[in-house]
Formats: sequence, structure tokens, C-alpha cells
Amino acid sequence: GSIDLEASDDNGSSWTSVWNSTGNQGNVWLSANVDLSSYVGGSVQLRFNRITGSTWQADIALDNINLSEGGSTGGNGCSGGITAYPYTEGFENTLGAWSQSSADDIDWTVDANGTPSSNTGPASASQGSYYVYVEASGDGTGYPNKQAILNSPCFDLSAQTSATFSFAYHQFGASDMGTLGLEASDDDGASWTSVWSSSGNLGNSWQSANVNLTAYTGGSVQLRFNRVTGATWQADIAIDNINLSTGTSKDNTARPSEESVEAEIKDISIYPNPTKGDILNVRSTYTTISYEIYNSVGQLVGKGQVKNDVINIQNLNAAIYQIRFSSEGDTITKRFVKQ
Repeated sequence: GSIDLEASDDNGSSWTSVWNSTGNQGNVWLSANVDLSSYVGGSVQLRFNRITGSTWQADIALDNINLSEGGSTGGNGCSGGITAYPYTEGFENTLGAWSQSSADDIDWTVDANGTPSSNTGPASASQGSYYVYVEASGDGTGYPNKQAILNSPCFDLSAQTSATFSFAYHQFGASDMGTLGLEASDDDGASWTSVWSSSGNLGNSWQSANVNLTAYTGGSVQLRFNRVTGATWQADIAIDNINLSTGTSKDNTARPSEESVEAEIKDISIYPNPTKGDILNVRSTYTTISYEIYNSVGQLVGKGQVKNDVINIQNLNAAIYQIRFSSEGDTITKRFVKQ
């Protein structure tokens, strides 16, 4: 199942997910650090929102909560690395400045022209000839619950006022794909915070993701792709066409408002999330937007055009869903919870 940390600045009328986690993380305590700087100057309420999966063997625990004043970097960020932007990486027969973690089970592999396993993985790259992927084959070696971590170089954002990290990802195979997460660290890898995640079968096509990293500007940040396989070999997930661009924009990642829209960076926001009602609101700088909704096992359960900035989800049961938006040649995938 999943656990989310959600924030409300309107006395509980609406909630925004500011951190989430899914999947089996092993029999150890993990740490999370969430930057709440965008709520400074007002008041905020937090809640932990836990949704169980399809098994009893899924106890999640919390401990050692702390809320402290001060900046997110604390002077303990990574050093060196990337200082010129935009930064791009296409993994053209090399990992470039990225590196394999030694604290995982399996590795990411540079590949081209299709993965060895049938009916999973991409047939070609999103751009160029190569991409990186995790091979899930091998009962006990590639699956289940095997972790593969790919670390980025250090990104020096000390002179930047906004930052957006984008990438293409391919997530095709069985319904139990496991998870893919993008995580960030501003304390030189001592702790990691989830800033984006995806699960389920998204079909045999490249998807695009845009992640706002403006909360990390003024300091340095390191990213990593954290892949945890599911219960099958048919679950090759790939990454390609990485870009980190900087500029001047208003940060609305942690607390999107209904009144303002970020015009400089094309993106789509949905709210409230989780929702208890029958309407999912959509805010975007795109014009005509189509959508497809998939359940947790990859089945298409709804599709259509976004009209009047809302989507009717009256016919959906209480569950976690992936919603795939398409507009102007871009595809953006989000996750939402209907309670």
C-alpha cells in the first residue's frame, strides 16, 4: 500500500501530499526530511494518510517526529558536480556522471534496441540510441523486492531561483511492476526524500515526468532513481532523456494554490489529493488535455477530455489511481487517491 504525509493551510478543507512512500523497504527504520518552507508565514496542519494494500503483511510504523526552524540545506549539501544549466544526460552508451549505488541489490544497465525479456521494457530509446533500465528477470535475483539505485552527480543550485528536473520513463510489463521513485538529498546522502514516484503497468510507450526542485535552490542537491521490483520478471523499467533546467519562477511544488498557475514551466496539477468527493480539479498551462485513468493493476478505468478544469470520478471506487495526461505532444503521469 502507501503512506503519505499531507499538509493543509486551510484548516483541513483541502490536503496536499508533500511526501509519500510505497513498497517493501526492508526491516530497518528509514528517515524522511520534508521541507515546509513554503508554509512559513502562516499556519499548517499535517496528517499521515496510510492506505493498506492487498495483504495483511504490511505494517507501517512512525516514530521520532521533529519539526525544526531553518533552511533545508543547513550547509551540509553535496559539493562539486554540476554548475552549468541546462544539464542533460541521454546515457549514450555510458552512465555519464551518474553512478551505481553499492547499497542495493541489482544494477541499472545501459541498453539499446529492446531488453532481453519479452513483453516488457522499451524497444528503442526515447531519444538517441541508448537508455538505462533495470532487468527484473531471475526469481530471487531480479525479483521480488530487489532494489536498484542510480545516483546523480551533485547539482549546485546555490545561484538559482528555480529548478525543474524532467525525464522520460518506460514502464511496461505485468501489473505488479513494483515501484520507481525519484528521491532527493540535501545533506550529502545522509537522508533521502521522495519527490516523485510511479507504479503499475503504463503501457508500451515512453512517459514524461516534470519535477519542480525549486525548494532546493539556494543550496545543493543530489538525486537518485530508486527502483524496487515487484513479484515478476516481466517488469523492466527504463529511464532516458534527463534534463535539469533553471530559471526564475514561483515555487508551487509543496503547496499548489488554486489562484495561481506557474506559467513558465508546463505542468499539470490535480487537487484535492486525496479526494473524498466525485470531482478531481485540474490546473494547467496546457490547453486541450486528454486523460486516461488506470487502477493499481494497470487496467484502464476511465478516459476523456478535461472540461472546465474538472474530471468526474464518481464511478471510481476508493483506491489509488494513476492518471495519464496528454497534451501538445507531452505525456504527464500523476497519482491520486480517492477515499
